[in-house]
Amino acid sequence: MTAKEVHQGRIDRGLTQGELAKEVGLSVGSINSYEHGTRSITKAAESKISLAFKRIKPLNEQPAQATLL
Repeated sequence: MTAKEVHQGRIDRGLTQGELAKEVGLSVGSINSYEHGTRSITKAAESKISLAFKRIKPLNEQPAQATLL
């Protein structure tokens, strides 16, 4: 996965670096470094990020749970 793919995948999901970091369990600094190409992405991080990018909607756009009255 390239720096551009990390950046574009995050943008396509409508996530900030902080939101992506929280979702995949990495630091914001790691996400930033991967996007800017200043750090090589590990296999483990690439796997987590790839899985996150396969999800259809950002976490903040998930449908609300129905409430029983």
